Amino acid sequence: MADYSDTVIPAYPKVQAKGNLIINHRLGEAWLHFSYAGKQFIDFANTDSIAVEPFTLVSVGSRLVLPAAGSVQSTLTLRVNNLFDELYETFGYTYYDGWPPYRVDAYWPGATRSYFVELQVQL
Repeated sequence: MADYSDTVIPAYPKVQAKGNLIINHRLGEAWLHFSYAGKQFIDFANTDSIAVEPFTLVSVGSRLVLPAAGSVQSTLTLRVNNLFDELYETFGYTYYDGWPPYRVDAYWPGATRSYFVELQVQL
């Protein structure tokens, strides 16, 4: 029987952190969001060479209240996710296949940079 008493549970990094910096203004707001996930092992043996590497993501955005046109109020929101276009995996796992069994390491990639624009109009 294997002894896993001194290992980290797979898929759960020891360190995770998230933070927001929000600046409010009478015309709207701007924000900076960051998140960090530490190394994630994908097997119970905590094999370092197949672990998901730590990653940091930064996103920015802004919301602007546009001047009213009569009774119509509009808000414009702009957001850039993964500002620095970081390539990373969000998760990984390992399983055994075939005969004789061989290990397969599988990873889920994270999203690359994306842009978001929203125009909200209230009548």
